[in-house]
Amino acid sequence: MQSTSEASVVDELVTDVKQEVRLARRCFAQIDRLTNLMMSYPPGHPIVEEAANVTVQSFREFFEHNDRLSVLVDAHSMKYLGTEERVWETEDPRDYSWALSRDGVYLLHILAGIDQNELRTFVEVLNQLVDERDLSKDAVSILFEAGFRYISYDAIDESLAKLAGLEVDIRDRDTKEEQELIEELFEEAFDKEQQNNMTPEQARQKQQEEFQLRMQKRSERQQRMELGSRQFLDLSPEAQEHLRELKRGFTEHAELEHREGEILAAILGARPKEKLRHQSIDQIGEVMGTLLETQHPWESLEFLKLIHEWRDKFDGPVTGELKNVVAECFTGRRLALMIKMVATAPPDVRRAILQMFNALHLGPASTELVRLLAWDIPEDVEKDVKRFLMERSKYGVGFLKQAIFEVPAEKAKPLVEIAVARMPKSKDVILEIITQPAEPEIKVMALRSMSGHWDSPDQAAELLTPLLTASHEGIRIAALRGLADANPSKLFPLLSGMLNNQLAKKSENEAKEIALLFLQLGGAQALVEMKELIHKRGVVGESDRDLAVLLAKLIARNPQPGVVELLTEVANDWLVPGKIKSTCKELSDLLTR
Repeated sequence: MQSTSEASVVDELVTDVKQEVRLARRCFAQIDRLTNLMMSYPPGHPIVEEAANVTVQSFREFFEHNDRLSVLVDAHSMKYLGTEERVWETEDPRDYSWALSRDGVYLLHILAGIDQNELRTFVEVLNQLVDERDLSKDAVSILFEAGFRYISYDAIDESLAKLAGLEVDIRDRDTKEEQELIEELFEEAFDKEQQNNMTPEQARQKQQEEFQLRMQKRSERQQRMELGSRQFLDLSPEAQEHLRELKRGFTEHAELEHREGEILAAILGARPKEKLRHQSIDQIGEVMGTLLETQHPWESLEFLKLIHEWRDKFDGPVTGELKNVVAECFTGRRLALMIKMVATAPPDVRRAILQMFNALHLGPASTELVRLLAWDIPEDVEKDVKRFLMERSKYGVGFLKQAIFEVPAEKAKPLVEIAVARMPKSKDVILEIITQPAEPEIKVMALRSMSGHWDSPDQAAELLTPLLTASHEGIRIAALRGLADANPSKLFPLLSGMLNNQLAKKSENEAKEIALLFLQLGGAQALVEMKELIHKRGVVGESDRDLAVLLAKLIARNPQPGVVELLTEVANDWLVPGKIKSTCKELSDLLTR
């Protein structure tokens, strides 16, 4: 029996989910409104701006309850992940949900942190899909090229099938009525063909081996789907029959492997004894390896999808064993060949391979692609690889750690940018850059990104203090600012020691940073010490005089409380040497005008 406390917790959870569903509906309603307005009004129109602000606010309200809005994409609706509740639906024949599902996008995630610019880009992508401005690109390619930081997706990419040689009309998917008509045409054609070709012995075998029958039906059903299109209905009966004959040999270069995969999956689905199970899994690995060594390695992903369709019928150990055998297929040699294809192949092939890497979550592939950036590769290849690495960094940044120190400095910068974008998840990588020898530019980027992410003030002091005397000015200034932010009490006495004759040897920018931070952090005490250094009377040495003049000029650049009074007091003291006195008077007059 459920206790009262347990029941209250369940009720509270249900209430939270209902609230999230309500807010998610509001978010997608605003996106729907914004898509219409952006198609109707020019950029910058007040109505569009207001709608964009309302849309962002809707998402902010949702993210107060959950840091991720995930929806299952259906043909004309979207369901809130984990529920049966629809957060958006329409009766329009063509809408952005239909466009996404048409191209295989079945899961969409919008993450906390998304801003108005990224939401606008997302809406532009949706409008592009619905308008079908560029029929050569599908939803997966367009989303991939957009390079979103806070939007991700899962997709069964039909463009892979197209690249592999399938003549799939993914741009003109059939309506429900047309699908029914095509289904009737093919049922009649296939049933007739089977009746003519099947012997009595084959009929008996069909009854005895049920899994082979299921496999055959699935194969025929898939073939019918691939043949269906609006254009098919416009053909004459003779042309339709001719098209059937042509299309029956689809994926010829991988047909044998795909059929073998269906058979092996069916055997595993029948839960065989251990020996046969191991033989089947090993054979799947061999077929997978064969496909990876062809000129169309992404066929292996299609092959895995055939296996995956049987997963509900597998014994418990099978899933883990399959994962292991698939991982073993991606040997160093095979991976190197595919990386070379990424660098040299046309864009459609390159992106198909990258999408396969992404779908299979191949860690070694990310590491090798990072090293690829050290090569002299075309700009479009470099752009695609960087976009892929940014996408993979959502799941972890370990692949960056070693590579940042291996590639040339100019190539390492975009890798550091990825690490910075994934803070604080990438803190280990950033700290490695700070503590190890690295190019000044990327070390400065790493130092800046640690603002607000130090484990403790002591950690900041330990790592930043040695950098205050680094040979590179940018590193010294970044360390000054970082320590001022994380451990100001530690920095103040260090700054006091820097106010000496060596200050004149530093650049004006660095000297000003030291003087201003000293006054900001030290308050009244800093003002007293600064006065002792500037308010010199009587006979003064040249070095002390020059330091006083320099400090007066520095603190006047961005005067803190008490600075004007200090300069005025020095300017009015007749015992102060002339150069110091005249400098302070000039600065005081400028500040009091």
